[in-house]
Amino acid sequence: MKLDERSIRWSLNHLIKYGDTDLFPKPIEFDSLYKIENDTVKKLKDLDLGNYQYGASRRFIVPKDELSYRIATQLDPLDNIILTAIIYEYGSQIENRRVSMPEDKVFGYRLAPQGDWNLYNPNVS
Repeated sequence: MKLDERSIRWSLNHLIKYGDTDLFPKPIEFDSLYKIENDTVKKLKDLDLGNYQYGASRRFIVPKDELSYRIATQLDPLDNIILTAIIYEYGSQIENRRVSMPEDKVFGYRLAPQGDWNLYNPNVS
């Protein structure tokens, strides 16, 4: 399986604008990869995702409140571009199988890529 060039470009723009997490600063690698966007897209679109070896992630213990902690993981920047591109390209198939929003039974972000590179429906969180 290979990713569409459009999905990779969308992913990179999304990660440049929004970063990859609300817990950690945006990795500087995103800016570097964005500066050479055409080369980045060319390399990533030729990847065989079935045989791709994902990189190491960064893991931290992050305080939740005064008494508890949680483990937070930040993906390798290239892996994050790939994962975001996969979500952009195939996420609507997952979203179509979820409980519909009017049923008001599922509480979470809903996939709805926006023109401003936002990945989620801004009215649902």
